[in-house]
Amino acid sequence: MAFWATRADALLAVQDSLVFLLGGQVAPVAVLPGVLRLLAVALPFRYMLGFPVEVLAGRLDARTLLGGFALQLAWLAVALTLAALAWRRGLRRFSAVGG
Repeated sequence: MAFWATRADALLAVQDSLVFLLGGQVAPVAVLPGVLRLLAVALPFRYMLGFPVEVLAGRLDARTLLGGFALQLAWLAVALTLAALAWRRGLRRFSAVGG
């Protein structure tokens, strides 16, 4: 996204905030209120932090564990596709700034 934004650090701050809230740092995903819990389970942020902790703690049954890994693979495919598209489009618009 730094191809289009001059302040890439602001984009990273947004991502850090989402991981903090929806990834399980503020509170375990299981205790988040309804809509936030649904977002946390559907979006990839939980799978960066909360899900590995739940796996290591042994709190997940086999079905939830397999579903979590499947969602991680799906988000990986989405991320790789979006990264490739953004990279190609960004290179067409690239202009260097500075010396």
